[in-house]
Order: sequence, then C-alpha cells, then structure tokens
Amino acid sequence: NKEALSFIDPFDDTYVLMKPSFSSMIKHPICKRDIVAALIGDGNEGGDGKLPLEGLCSWNMWRGMDLLQAMDLVFLNNLAYNGKEKTKDRSTTNKLRRSLWDGINGVISEHFGSDIEQRRRCMPTRRGETSGFVVRK
Repeated sequence: NKEALSFIDPFDDTYVLMKPSFSSMIKHPICKRDIVAALIGDGNEGGDGKLPLEGLCSWNMWRGMDLLQAMDLVFLNNLAYNGKEKTKDRSTTNKLRRSLWDGINGVISEHFGSDIEQRRRCMPTRRGETSGFVVRK
C-alpha cells in the first residue's frame, strides 16, 4: 500500500526546502518502524516493547493503550508537519486515523457499553495535531 509508505520509516527532510526540519517542529518523531522494532527487537527473542525515543521511553508497545497512542502519534506527526492545506496525503492520513479511532471506539463500546467510568479508564488519550505533546511550541 503506497499510502502507508510515508509512515514506515523516519521522515527524511533532507530535500525539503522552505520548511523547518521535521525534528525541529515535531516533539516526538516516531515512525511505524520504531513501533515494530520495539515489539520484535532484533528478530531473535522479541523486543522489550520500549521505544528508544526521548519522551516516549515510558511507553511500552506490549501495553495496548501505549501501542494505540504510538500509532496515533505517527499520524498526528504527519498531519502536524504537512500543515492544514487540503491535500490527498492529508485526506488519506485523516482517513487512516479515523479508521484507527473508529476501531478503538468500537472495541471499547463492545466491552464497556455505557459504563462511562470504565470507558474513560480504558480509552487511550486522543490528541490533536496542534497539541503541545505533538509539536514544539
């Protein structure tokens, strides 16, 4: 899936002109490869789940809530860096993010119904692309 390619590896802004570097704008530059590496490690024994990123080292990819927030952060970083201009990439990223959150909400609803306290306890933090957790302010 070529839409997914922009989320797999760290963002390479070597050839981006007239725009600040990715790491100067994005507080926690994470990609899907970081998540997979935390889960599988070197491929022999499996990973410990820890992300090797400053500020995210308390997240463990073997904990569902942390994994979901990390996946969402990959999408948020893409949205924040590429700006609010309506593009096909932005639309695709929003669609993927919406699908992630629809799935999360579906599972939470199925297991906890209308129990608001249980839903709140099990729901990952949903941030916005302008959040101080996502972008450097």
